[in-house]
Amino acid sequence: MVSPNISDKDFRYQVPPEDVLIGYKNKIVDTVNRVCKKLHLDDYEIEINLCLLNSIIIRVDERRDYYRYFHSTEEKVMKISRGKELALLAYWIVKYKPFRIKTVAKEEEFYCKYRCSFNEAFAAMVIAAFVTEKTLYQGVFFTADKINTMIYDLFNRDISKEAMIMYVEAFISDDISE
Repeated sequence: MVSPNISDKDFRYQVPPEDVLIGYKNKIVDTVNRVCKKLHLDDYEIEINLCLLNSIIIRVDERRDYYRYFHSTEEKVMKISRGKELALLAYWIVKYKPFRIKTVAKEEEFYCKYRCSFNEAFAAMVIAAFVTEKTLYQGVFFTADKINTMIYDLFNRDISKEAMIMYVEAFISDDISE
C-alpha cells in the first residue's frame, strides 16, 4: 500500500497489513463456497492453496497501488475500478490456479463434465455476478451458452491482464467507475 509519507523517488511497494490480507482471503473463500452452492457443486471438495491465493491478493494490490501512484494527478487521486480489480483477480486465478478438487478422480470428473478446471468456472462466475450486478440487466444476460463461451475463453485462450480488463469492462457501461 502506498504510504502518503513516501516521496516519488523513494516509492517502494509495501505488502498490506496481515489483517487486510486475511480479510481479503476470507472474502474469496466465502465466494468459493457461494459459487459451489449456486452451481450445485456439493459433490466436489475444493482445496485452496493459500500461498497462491496470497500471491494473487498481493498482485491485485500491487496493481491498485500502480493506479494510485502512476495515474494520479495533483488534482485527483486515481483508484482502480472494481471492474479492473475483479478482472485482475480473475486473470490471476486462471493463471495461478489456487483451487483444486481434492481427489484426482473427482477433478477428472469435473473436467469431463465442464471442460475446465474449477479455477476457470470460478473466475467466470465471479465475472458474471459482477457484470449482472453492475448492468442491472432485467432479463437473463448470461445464458448457458455465454457462460460456456466465457469458460472456454478463460481455459483455452491466452488472455493478457489488459485484455482481461477489457473483456470484463466491455460488459459494463462507461458511466460505472466503482
